[in-house]
Amino acid sequence: MHALRPIIDEVLGLAGINLDFTREKSAYLSLAGLLDAPLDPSSRVAVVISGSRSFRTFLDPPARFQKAI
Repeated sequence: MHALRPIIDEVLGLAGINLDFTREKSAYLSLAGLLDAPLDPSSRVAVVISGSRSFRTFLDPPARFQKAI
């Protein structure tokens, strides 16, 4: 999880989602698990963070995130 934290922080920042790592570790664990999951490249994954506006990066990540996925 710690190795993926910079990627998660960047994506959350782009979405305008402010999570406090010290208080929201479960969200980081869940997101890191998705990034590490052996998903088929054609898989469509939706992530819902309660109270946050819709953000498309998790659905169609930019090329720089493709390697992490």
